Amino acid sequence: MKKTDLYELSFEMKNQLNRRIFSIISFCVLLCSVVTLILQFLIFPVKQRSVSMEPTFSAGSCIMVNHLKKKNVRGEIVLVSSRHDRDFSIFTKVVDKVCAFFTGQQYFPLTNLHRSGSSPVFRRIVGVPGDTIYMKDYVLYIKPEGQQYFLTEFEFIKKPYTVGISPAQALWDSQLGAVGSFEEIKLGQNEYFLLSDNRTSAADSRLWGPVDGSKIIGKAVFKYFPLKEFKFF
Repeated sequence: MKKTDLYELSFEMKNQLNRRIFSIISFCVLLCSVVTLILQFLIFPVKQRSVSMEPTFSAGSCIMVNHLKKKNVRGEIVLVSSRHDRDFSIFTKVVDKVCAFFTGQQYFPLTNLHRSGSSPVFRRIVGVPGDTIYMKDYVLYIKPEGQQYFLTEFEFIKKPYTVGISPAQALWDSQLGAVGSFEEIKLGQNEYFLLSDNRTSAADSRLWGPVDGSKIIGKAVFKYFPLKEFKFF
């Protein structure tokens, strides 16, 4: 084989290698872009870090959240932003979501959203705008706008759910912490009353007050981890 033939063969092999490398890099960039767009605008995973939603799901469960759900419906589990949230830039949020996605929701390098008390939390929508509500023995009673009578929260929902109510301890003051009873209040425009399913061991609208709809980030769609407990909400 002539030297010119060897040079031509070597040049062609280099071109093939360069094209292969370029294809791999392009695929990786495209994959990262697609994942980023999905996590930012469609659906994203969140790891539950407390017992606040037991018995529906426990600490360590991973939940997929729909970011596009706009209408807030009574009975749905939603992700609500923390009262301590800062207004981070879109770039910062995207980088953190991608890092969290590839690390099993363990690391949020830029916003540090995994700190206790600063991360979004799951709660259930029980009261909606216009409702008059009161609580007795950890069960919410609701009179929707335009109606005459109160009914329990469980009589208004389409999908049944269970709440956790621990037995009262000796000398327990039901007016401290997660209170079990309160007087009537009326929800204003775009105000939602959010409750934890673990009624005796979590903070929610009983402590925060009604939550503005703008604080609701998205709807819990399904639990995908642990795998044996996979379920849609």
